[in-house]
Amino acid sequence: MFNVSVNQFLNRVSTNLSCLYKMENLQDTIILRFNPTTIEDVRRNLNLDSKTIAQMLDSFQEWISKQNHFTMKNFSRPYLESCIINAKGSLERAKTALDKLCTWKTLLPKYFEKHNFKEDFMDTSNFIIHVTLPRLLKNNYRVYMVKLTSDLGAETQLNYERAMILMNEYVKINDYRLGYVVVLDCRNSNLVQLVSKINIVELRDNLSILMDGYACRISDIYIISSSKTVEVLTSLLKQLLSKKIAGRINVVKTLEELYEYVPKDMMPKDYGGNEVTIMEMYENWRSVLSTEENIEYLRTICNARSDEKHRLIGQYNDQILGIAGSFRTLSVD
Repeated sequence: MFNVSVNQFLNRVSTNLSCLYKMENLQDTIILRFNPTTIEDVRRNLNLDSKTIAQMLDSFQEWISKQNHFTMKNFSRPYLESCIINAKGSLERAKTALDKLCTWKTLLPKYFEKHNFKEDFMDTSNFIIHVTLPRLLKNNYRVYMVKLTSDLGAETQLNYERAMILMNEYVKINDYRLGYVVVLDCRNSNLVQLVSKINIVELRDNLSILMDGYACRISDIYIISSSKTVEVLTSLLKQLLSKKIAGRINVVKTLEELYEYVPKDMMPKDYGGNEVTIMEMYENWRSVLSTEENIEYLRTICNARSDEKHRLIGQYNDQILGIAGSFRTLSVD
């Protein structure tokens, strides 16, 4: 567990960094671009406005200050606003998600212990390339795109999952969107071999972190494949995802079919679009996440954990107990 001096350091760094990110003034970057009225449209969609959000953030910060088990309490307001947006505008859901995320960081530290995208773990692009497309869809959802280029190994899967954690922490203070449309390009992958090599327990854990901790909202999942064996992958995903999300899985055989849902012009150049290639997008992500400033931030935020010996028993609700219970089961498996 963390001693007082480490806690003080984490809080101090978080406080200093929080002023660097202003949610009200979104700036287009090489990896993230926005629609002209993204902030207003997203808030309106969730029945929120600046005044309401300010009040919710005050309440959120007050609640955090009373959580004895949090090892870091000075979360930036942009970070907390992102929690609220991801929770569909619900402060209570945002609290639950943040509590779960801090708990995951304690119970499964291996996903959160690497912070330098370029140096801490191997480049996975020979096996899997994953990015968010720079442009937002008109409805302010962002496209998360995964290209499978080869069979997945155990170390590759873990590094991919760690990279996803870093990307999610980065977008919490640098992005503003309602959720994601996920595109999985499986055209160059042997899906039977792929599924046979996936560590199911790790994938289940990672999906729980993403869906319950980061509260990722997914409107649709499109799998590009003309192979009949795609059913092997869809069957696995449907077992791991909630029934609601599983019902949003769609298989498209060609890029032309995908264009009906994701505009062609916003796609990577090698997918017929007007943006740079997917590999260039991936390298841009690696470069941005590997700056000294972002490495320091990611190291700090990935250590925002829970110290369970300080948790007030009355606050240990069924949802959090569910996390602990699942881990007891996994440890036996």
